[in-house]
Amino acid sequence: MRIYFAHPTSMYDTPVERELQQRYLAVHPGHSVENPNQPKHSQGYAAGGMDYFVSLCNEQDGTFFAPFANGKLGAGVAKEVNSFLEREAPVYEYDRKSRNFREVQSIAQFPVMSVEETRAAIRRERADSPYDSLNEYSQGWIG
Repeated sequence: MRIYFAHPTSMYDTPVERELQQRYLAVHPGHSVENPNQPKHSQGYAAGGMDYFVSLCNEQDGTFFAPFANGKLGAGVAKEVNSFLEREAPVYEYDRKSRNFREVQSIAQFPVMSVEETRAAIRRERADSPYDSLNEYSQGWIG
């Protein structure tokens, strides 16, 4: 199965990003992960905006996602995850508290930020990253 890793851009190139991808693959052997944190996807986004990522999602069999450290979903991650839910593809959440992946059928239980709130959260997290360790990430936003 080809699985898309939906996560905040402020998590890109951090220990938590690497650890979550490794943990997912350890629990789901045989799956491959399409991580949007690649130069080719940055170029695609520059040319097509979020529509590029939704197209990319449509080429994958399922997704796993990680919320921001505050437990909320960014606007883009919510849009990506909903694209999988709408076609009834498998969706897994990384639960920061239990530190496990769990399948979800809806994102209704997750607070979703607006585009403006998402951008503000990205700026805040880039200034003081909560993604240096899974322990720090599991505690939520402290900064």
